[in-house]
Amino acid sequence: MLAVITALLIIILVVIDQLIKLIAQYFLLSAGEPVTIISGFLQFRYVENTGAAFGFFSEHTGILTILTTAVIVVITVLFFVGIFTKRVRPSVLYVSLVFLLSGGIGNLVDRIGRGYVIDYIEPIFVKFAVFNFADCLVTVGAFLLVGWLIYDIIMEAKRERRNKHSSDQGDGHA
Repeated sequence: MLAVITALLIIILVVIDQLIKLIAQYFLLSAGEPVTIISGFLQFRYVENTGAAFGFFSEHTGILTILTTAVIVVITVLFFVGIFTKRVRPSVLYVSLVFLLSGGIGNLVDRIGRGYVIDYIEPIFVKFAVFNFADCLVTVGAFLLVGWLIYDIIMEAKRERRNKHSSDQGDGHA
């Protein structure tokens, strides 16, 4: 059941991403110029990004598409194997993987279908790249994953210390 819910969550997030991109394309292209959302802070601007994050690898869209597809397939297989074997349950790891997959698939759909990714969110209070909802999902997913890994490493070190401490006490009483 969790696998079905997970697949539905990913599909819903990808559909939301694609709908936002279609809306952004329609309204921002017809506007012909950036649309201010919060003066001095945020605007929407239509950008066709043929590269990865921040426009890197823009001249290698084909290779980028193949690599992105491979990474998504590997993460998807490992994630769903983890769900079926009950090693992955709803947790921070679970949410991070749902976000990473949804965002990655959302941008991959653009690369395959359009040859570029539609970006539209532009912070103007700082010099930063234009990005989209899928990028937000990937970024939040990556931060959650790193946080989960750090937490897991710390907890494992505590468990090892506790086990070593209890085994040292056991050796002294024998």
